Amino acid sequence: MKILFIRLQILAIILFVFSPLLYLGYKKFSPQLDLYRFDLAQQKANHPISHLHTKGTQILNDKNEPIRLRGINLISTNWGDKYNDWNPQAIDFATNSWHINVLRTRIYEHEYTENPAKFFLTLETQILEPARRNNLYIIIHPWFGENDSLPGNGGIKMWLAVANRYKNDPHIIYDLLAEPRDTTFKSVQDAYLSLIPQVRTISPSSLIMVTGLDWGRDINVYLESPLPFDNLVYRTNPYNKTAEFPGLFGKIAEKYPVFFGEFGTEDKLSMSIQDAQNVMAYADKLSIGWTAWHFTSTGCPCLLLNELDFTPTPFGKLVKANLAGTTWTFTLPTFDSDPDKLYVYSDFLESGFSDYSWGLSNQLGVKVVTNFHNGSGIFFNTSRRLNPKDYQKFNLTIQTSNPDNFVLRFKSWDSQLSSSFPLVNGANSIPAPQINLDSISGVLIESNGTIPDPTPVTFDNIYFML
Repeated sequence: MKILFIRLQILAIILFVFSPLLYLGYKKFSPQLDLYRFDLAQQKANHPISHLHTKGTQILNDKNEPIRLRGINLISTNWGDKYNDWNPQAIDFATNSWHINVLRTRIYEHEYTENPAKFFLTLETQILEPARRNNLYIIIHPWFGENDSLPGNGGIKMWLAVANRYKNDPHIIYDLLAEPRDTTFKSVQDAYLSLIPQVRTISPSSLIMVTGLDWGRDINVYLESPLPFDNLVYRTNPYNKTAEFPGLFGKIAEKYPVFFGEFGTEDKLSMSIQDAQNVMAYADKLSIGWTAWHFTSTGCPCLLLNELDFTPTPFGKLVKANLAGTTWTFTLPTFDSDPDKLYVYSDFLESGFSDYSWGLSNQLGVKVVTNFHNGSGIFFNTSRRLNPKDYQKFNLTIQTSNPDNFVLRFKSWDSQLSSSFPLVNGANSIPAPQINLDSISGVLIESNGTIPDPTPVTFDNIYFML
């Protein structure tokens, strides 16, 4: 008896001494143990939805029926104060009340690197399992490092782990890059050419979304060199003015499947509430899918005013109405097919150019009509790197009461400025060799001296001639 008592004392001492290590071991391995039940559930799952594939401009199910994905962004597993409980509730509510069939969510590289089991367990409990229960498709998009444009080794490792875990799950759609910017199109292409085959080797049935330049907005750039893979959807985040839509995604949407990953409106963004309505009307015309940003009340643009009772914002009301079947009149653009011209502006902004103008009251319609003030200027910018040597000349037409007070300059991809070119009323033509820059990514028109305030100015037919 005494010996047993001594042994118990020794065991108690051992447990006391090693309890911190035992606790740390439990903390480390308990997510893996908890995650195992989701593995078992997936092995037994009989999914009512199928893997998706593409044909022409459409996304199809396994019966070759067109599927239009429309829904919301639910930022991530760590957004807000009560995300553990709120995210599943939000998914249930958005499905039953807003009638979504897809949601889009973000995964963080650093969370995967710190604890892969905890990363997947949190993703399962907060997002994936509630979404599967509601028969939703789930688009997963990444946050690499400090919101890097392209993945490093850690980001690639995360994606391959995701592909391994969900290779047989038809709910999962891979949106492999988030918002590329301050990089080249070739770098984005190379990232996809490397990563897509690795994911497809593991998960051959996966639907993959790819994006372009300018924070993932310009996908028309792929028309010249589409990626050589099947079952791709070209994804854009069009936080833009209506006149910029055709030049960012309108042309490619007539040839390949397109998806709007994010859009929304608030004061600091160029997209107005009318633009948000127009992008949904554009999507309705071409049966483009989308996920609006985002289903909460902080980190706006927001779909909700109040998360407790799911009260929608004015923008949220528009999104909810469109999901319920409300549509709006919208006239699709007609594209110029002249192969000898690269347009900056015809009846709308083209070639990935967006309106970064300052101090103006712009009307971007069939023509650029604006009131110039002293110190204001037109600035059309693109994330592409145009090579002046590829063109013969640059053309634009201007109409104003005092053309002598306006000059034109070009901006390179690395923000160098060309010398100034004076403008005259009517057609202007500038030989490309005189631009004297290594690249062109911007066109600026500014007042040269004092002008009457305000001065009406009209621009049209802005293009590079090959």
